[in-house]
Amino acid sequence: LVDGVDLLPLVRGETDSAKEYSFAENGRFVSIQSATRKLILARASLTAEGWAEALAGKGEPPRYYDLAADPAETRNLFPEQADEAEDLRTALKTWSDSLPIPLHDFVESHRDQEQRDIFRGLGYSGDDDE
Repeated sequence: LVDGVDLLPLVRGETDSAKEYSFAENGRFVSIQSATRKLILARASLTAEGWAEALAGKGEPPRYYDLAADPAETRNLFPEQADEAEDLRTALKTWSDSLPIPLHDFVESHRDQEQRDIFRGLGYSGDDDE
């Protein structure tokens, strides 16, 4: 048995997308994207404590984009529109909780730290307090 979605309605032009959201994850981040919005979070922000810290401006800042107005993702709207990102965070947490390896079993590798250092050096990371 294979998980999947019938793409025929998409091919026929009966719908604009096969699924409401697309998801991605790597060692440090998880993201969710709809046709018009995108939210990128540090994995730790999926926990209640991590989300509270993110809302308080601690740790890796979440990134929230209006893809219709800003397809190049140049303006992070999270500081002004954190409440509008909550539904995406909820859907992202539900998806993450369904993955075969739970968040608490995840262990960073030395490559994750190297990647963090590279991005911090380039000015892309806001986790200087780690």
